[in-house]
Parts: sequence; C-alpha cells; structure tokens
Amino acid sequence: MARLGSSSVIQRKLGHCCICFRLSYGMGLLAVFFFLLGVYNFLSLFLDDPRLQWNGAYYKPLSKLEPLVGTGFIGAALLGFVGVLDERASFVQVFLYYMQLHLAAYCLVFLMDVWTLGADCKTAHAGKTTAARNLSLDILRTRGTCDDALTAFGVGSLVSLSIRLYWLYTLRKYWQKLSTKIPHLIAFEANYVEGIEIDIDENPGDFLQSSQQMTSYEANILGDMQRMESEWAAKALKEYGTIKSEKYGPNG
Repeated sequence: MARLGSSSVIQRKLGHCCICFRLSYGMGLLAVFFFLLGVYNFLSLFLDDPRLQWNGAYYKPLSKLEPLVGTGFIGAALLGFVGVLDERASFVQVFLYYMQLHLAAYCLVFLMDVWTLGADCKTAHAGKTTAARNLSLDILRTRGTCDDALTAFGVGSLVSLSIRLYWLYTLRKYWQKLSTKIPHLIAFEANYVEGIEIDIDENPGDFLQSSQQMTSYEANILGDMQRMESEWAAKALKEYGTIKSEKYGPNG
C-alpha cells in the first residue's frame, strides 16, 4: 500500500499593475474609485452645474449622457469589488462590460464637445435666447479663448482616455486570469512514494513474485505521475507563475 508524501501547491501569480500594486489589489482600488465616481456623477445630475462634470459639457444635448451612464457604477463597481474579494469572474465581467459602456459614452461626448468647440464656439449664441445659450461657450467666446480651450480640452481628454484604456486592458487581463480553469493546482513530488507496506506470504516464492509485480506496478504509477506532474507544472507556470512547494520551497 503506497503512502503519498509531501505535495506542492501551484498558486496563482496574477502579476502586477501600475508597477507596484498586485493585480488583485489594483483592481480592488479601481472598483472603489469607480464606485466613488458613480456617487459623484449621481450628485452632479441634480446640481446641474457643468463645472462638476468630468467632460466639457460643451455640446448641450449630450451634456448629461456621461454622468447618467457613470451613475451606474454605484452598482457595477460594487459588484466588481465583491468579485475581486471573492475571485468571482462573473462579477468582475459585469464590471468590465460596464466600463466598456462608459468608455463608449465618454468617447461620443468627447467627439461632440470637440466638434462644438471647433465649429460653434466663436459664433455661439448669435440670435439665441438666454435659455438656449450655453454658459460654457459663452464664457469662452467672451474671453476670446476658444482656440486655447480646444487645445487644452483635447490634450486633457486624450490623456484621460489613455488612462481609461489602460484600466480597461488591465481589468480585462485580470478577468481572463480569473476565468482560466481551476484556481489552484496540486502536483505531487516525484518521490511521492515514501514507503511500501507488503504482507509477506509464508511461501518465499510467492513473496518474490508478488514483490516483482509490486515493483513493476509502482514503476508504472510513478511514471504516470511524473508525466502528469510535468504537464500540469508547465501549464501552471505558463498561466499563473512559479510553483510553490511546501517541502522544497519555490520551484521545488
């Protein structure tokens, strides 16, 4: 009867983000940030002050689109945070998809704001009533800073867009790693057979034959286990990182 010896546990190594954060910690902080952003957007909808919006709000028909979509992060980011804590890929996926939706809304509003600044800023409000006027454009036109505002808004928005794309890419990478197979792999050491207990028969010839059969059987099992361990270890190293062994230490 063979007894299993020490085993090695292949643990997740999900990597890092933002240079210094573990990927799971970074995604948790990201979820908290977008939850707070959702609360901020929710409040800005009721205060009706364009200065509180993250986008320029120069194109008035879509000035409320991004804050409206951003309010949904109150639920989506909270679900994503729970997914990071419990390593639930389905919850993280919901957060990921909602980030994509918010990014699409952000890009649409950005394009319309740029078009409005470039085409309408200098001639804004000609013949329009006070109710139909855009306060942001009116201030820029009065001060003669339409071109400067377009440049500053374009550069700032592109920087913000680059950061959002990086966050989206990192979150997608984290979700893919959570979705890959089982979370922890167990591989046995090559010398997993530490001892063999054999009942010796009264007939020495029968015992010799039994011991030879046992040796052949043990060799077959050992060969199968070594082959399986090599396959699992190679796959785990590719997907998760290093192998941590309780007996031999890292890469034991």
